[in-house]
Order: sequence, then C-alpha cells, then structure tokens
Amino acid sequence: MDGCNQQNLLPGVSGMMRVKNDGQFIEACVESCIDALDELVIVWNDCSDNSAEEIEKMRQRYPDKIKTYEYKHKVYSVNLTKEEYEYAKSLPADSPNLLCNYYNFCLSKVTHRYAMKIDADQIYFTDQLKFWCDVAKSEETIRFQLSDIYYYFRQRFFGMLCWLSSSNIHFPRRLYGDSVTQASKNRFVHFAKYMFKRKGWNLMISGVNVVNIDGKWYTTLGEKGDDFNLLPPFNGIGDHLIFEVTPQCHYEVADMPSYSLSRSDSYTLIELFVCKPKLIPVGFSWWHVSMMRPDSWAKVKRYFDQNPARFEEVDSFLEQSVSQMEKSIDDEMFNGEAMAVLRYIYPFGLDALKRNLERLKALRL
Repeated sequence: MDGCNQQNLLPGVSGMMRVKNDGQFIEACVESCIDALDELVIVWNDCSDNSAEEIEKMRQRYPDKIKTYEYKHKVYSVNLTKEEYEYAKSLPADSPNLLCNYYNFCLSKVTHRYAMKIDADQIYFTDQLKFWCDVAKSEETIRFQLSDIYYYFRQRFFGMLCWLSSSNIHFPRRLYGDSVTQASKNRFVHFAKYMFKRKGWNLMISGVNVVNIDGKWYTTLGEKGDDFNLLPPFNGIGDHLIFEVTPQCHYEVADMPSYSLSRSDSYTLIELFVCKPKLIPVGFSWWHVSMMRPDSWAKVKRYFDQNPARFEEVDSFLEQSVSQMEKSIDDEMFNGEAMAVLRYIYPFGLDALKRNLERLKALRL
C-alpha cells in the first residue's frame, strides 16, 4: 500500500470517505461518525455539486480530525458506457483511473493503526460505532473465556453455512438460531473483542437500506427487475470492516454486472477489498440512505407508486421476527449468504436499530 508505514501508525481508528456528488449527505454523515473516529480522511473526485464546499465546511468544523484531498484522475466506475467499461477493463491493475486505486490512494493517507470505510450516504449510529472503535483503540488485555470456545465453533459453522448458502444450498432455519438473551449477547461481544484484538480477525458491520417517501421512512424488501433492482433491507455484508492497517491491505478491481441495475442503466466496475479473510459480524451501525439521491429516488418513487407492497415502514419492519422478514424479502435480491448473516447478527443488532430510529426520523436530506 503506497505511502503507509505500519510502524509509524498511531493508536486509534481512521475513517476513509470517498466522495463524488454527495453534498446532500456529507454534513449528516460526518456528524454521525466523527465522535467515534480519531481521524477522518475525505477524498473527493470529479464533483459537480456542492461536495467540495461541504467537505471544506466540515474540515473547518473539525480541523484536528479531518484531512481532505482531491483525487484529480478520471475514475471509471459507475454509469459507464459499454465502450468506457471495456476500456476500463483493459487498464493495467495499477492505473489511477480505476476505482480500486482511488480507494488505495485514500487508504494510503490514514495515520492510525485501524481503519474503516465511511460512506457519505450512510448515517451512522454514533453509540454503536464508538463502542467498536473504542474496542480497537483500547489497550485492555482481552482474556480468553470458556464461552469463547462455543462462539468460535459457532462462528466457523456460520462461515461454512455462508459458503454453502452462497451456492444456493439452503438449511433449516433452526440451524442459525435467533433466540438471544442479554447474557449470550454479552458473551458474544466478549468473543468478538477477543478474536479482533488477540487473533487479528476483522469486525464486519452492516446497515439497513431506507428511503423517505411522502414524509415516511421505508425499508425496501428487494425485487429484481429488467432495468432496475429494488434493494433488499440490509447492506454492508462483507465489505464494511474495522480492520488493522497492514501493507497487505489493499483494493483490487472487481467486475459485478448485477450491481449496475440497482444504480443505473449502464455499466459498473467497482472495487474489492483484500485483507485478512476472517471476520466477525457484529451487528448494525448505520442507516443507508443512497436511495435518497435524486436519480435513485425518482426510480424508487415510481416503483413505490406501482408496487407499494415491496416497501415496509421502518417502525413496523423492526417489529418483525427474522422468520417474518424472510418470507417478505425477494430471494433473488437476498441470497443465501446474506440470509445467513441476517439470521446470525440480526438478534444482536436489533436494539441498536431501535435506539437509533429517532435519529432517522429527524433526518432532513
């Protein structure tokens, strides 16, 4: 990773935010995460809205925490024509025109031992994010407990289920289990701390996709269309981690044709994060508001008018059991791996969602 000397990294957690025309979200996003982080590196590229002004406003508000950079290369990522898409695929792996190297540039600017991706279109649960960031920066020695043996094998079993489920092999729901007491939650949190701090596993955090229509916040239940995919309820499954920064951590190019349909009618070439493979899902830490982008919102509103049954008000959605959710979510948009994650972490994360529901209702974008 260019420009990063692991020996010189400071204790704490760096956030990495990449921005392109996210002006409407930047202030709300930064205010929701800045207290949890030791620094926030913001890099923007090819913005035609007020993003640069909003970034500078937040830098002036938090000059001791926020560092800003402009990435001046043309980046081929979303909304590509077929010709641009084919050209991007032909570029060398180290081309500054690839999205992955835009991300690598941002990663090279962090100065703390741990880091995480911060997306501008996510409104974070400050308390939840701060809890796990405090774990990362803590010097406390996390000691082994007997219950860690149970959660270790449960975690490995869960990983196997995710791998098999990604091949569309389905298992009885009782194998995942969704009955969580406060005592078992506390034991699981201890296990996550132990594996993160002592064994070097990554913490995986997730979020909930939401959209505001006619003054009400809804969760989308997912549906696959010919030219537009309505998002399923949950996001951040496997690609949002709190991780230790090492020279081996980097981004590579990733071709995901299905991703285009949820964003545009064109082509997409995104990034894949490469780091230590073992991770622990530790619940929900944000509301994902990407559907509030003007171009996305118009499509979602049109979809809502035609098929309101694919939308659920957030309040009522959070009152459903996992089994009820499974019946309503479109299987084509929520694969077996994602369902395994839902069954594994939702009971642990439900209280965080409910605690931060008022933050969502007060949000004005």
